[in-house]
Amino acid sequence: MEDKSLDILLVDNEAEFCESMSYWLETKHHRVHVCYSGEEALTLIKNTPLDIVFLDIQMPGMDGMAVLREIRSFNTSLPVVMVTGYPKEERMTEAISLGVSGFFPKTSSFEELGRIIKASIRTHKDLH
Repeated sequence: MEDKSLDILLVDNEAEFCESMSYWLETKHHRVHVCYSGEEALTLIKNTPLDIVFLDIQMPGMDGMAVLREIRSFNTSLPVVMVTGYPKEERMTEAISLGVSGFFPKTSSFEELGRIIKASIRTHKDLH
């Protein structure tokens, strides 16, 4: 898994966060797609083969939980990691019930991001 280049989607309304995360992922030779809204993300997910999605829980308009529910209505095998600056237990519990692969707190390091990617893809492969 370490050497495989992945197609990764970042969904977050915070441009600076997306830029820094994209930069780090691209230095690891991954292909990164960025969407700033849930609606935009759903269109891309339906039309683009992806290996993993990083989805912000709290966004204006269609929030991450609504996007996750919609993704699961047509794709149960795509690994989705919820990104959050403000973890709330009830939202995390709901995300787990919808088959989320993991959580990435915005305060975490990008090295942790690498571990989450490997674990999420490995876990999803084992389940599907």
